[in-house]
Amino acid sequence: MSFGRAVQYGFLFGKGTGKTETANTETGIVSHFFKWMTENTDTLFWNDSVLPQELALGLERGATGVTDNPAIGVRYLRSAPDAWAERIRGLKRQFPNASLEDLALKTLNLTAQDAAKQVRSIYEATGGRQGYVAGQVNPLQMDEGAPMLEQAIEATTMEPNMAVKIPATEAGMEVIEEMAAQGAVTISTVSFSTAQAIAAQEAYERGRKRSARKDDLAFNYSVMIIGRLDEYLLAKAQRENLDISPNDVNLAGLAVTKKINALLEEHGYPGMCLTGGTRTRHVIQLAGARMCMTIGMAAQQEVLDINPEQRPLGHVPVPEDAIERLHAAFPEFSKALDEDGLPPSEFTSFGPCREMHDWFVDEFKQMMDFVKNA
Repeated sequence: MSFGRAVQYGFLFGKGTGKTETANTETGIVSHFFKWMTENTDTLFWNDSVLPQELALGLERGATGVTDNPAIGVRYLRSAPDAWAERIRGLKRQFPNASLEDLALKTLNLTAQDAAKQVRSIYEATGGRQGYVAGQVNPLQMDEGAPMLEQAIEATTMEPNMAVKIPATEAGMEVIEEMAAQGAVTISTVSFSTAQAIAAQEAYERGRKRSARKDDLAFNYSVMIIGRLDEYLLAKAQRENLDISPNDVNLAGLAVTKKINALLEEHGYPGMCLTGGTRTRHVIQLAGARMCMTIGMAAQQEVLDINPEQRPLGHVPVPEDAIERLHAAFPEFSKALDEDGLPPSEFTSFGPCREMHDWFVDEFKQMMDFVKNA
């Protein structure tokens, strides 16, 4: 096993794949970008797929965790429909009184459990600091604290390295606090703003104070859906014919993410930002920051094909003039960037959050259909 710079934080980066991917002693260049990033900077990455063959490739490239969601889960089911239909029939026999929604959620968390078993060796090698997989709660209940808490508890008991994604809604903050009190690793998701990211860290720290767990292994990952914020604003700019360059708009998510990273460091929170919807440009511009990125297979391959310069740009600020133009063009950008831009009562209704949630609901309903027909 090889350990990267973030040993100071206790994180395992490289996994010693057996390949001769060491630095060139004359140039100092490591053989590929992810190897350099995970072994020489404070940046982690998680694989944005639970399909076993894709996860294996992501782990080979340096991933130390895995995300899951209804869309990823449905894709896994469709990759092996007969095998999954048999497993679902087993669930129906095991839980004869479960509703279709409950069976769909159990199925979704089985896709995460498969991935958890695949990365268990990382969890064990790091003493529980990495090697996590994102379990799920029901996206149809993102504003209902009691059922989400029950679902979160069930998900995190499936495997020792199961974290749980909890929507960064007002109700979700209460669930994050309670899961922190139980010593679980949480991931505050459906999140597009600095306000949500900080609220999730504060909720987790409130719960941590009540926890019997006294080590530093558990914390909250504050998600920032970086690429989808850019795309939400680009769509608005095109729809309303706004006078702003796409190059500026493509800096929006980056600006919010870097603001979150700076505030987490300033306040001394043990948790970190976890980007979702990470595009190739974001990987290059965020490498070097103390954070984690979920990176899909296409973006991973694009980065490897581009072979960008191995420079830590994660702490390089977004130009102030671009931020000013984004503020002038988009009230939504100001809400996303400013620490007090969104009150908790608006976490659910914020445009990008609502759009993302609706997509998750559509994908979860497709999972329900698969389960119903199995």
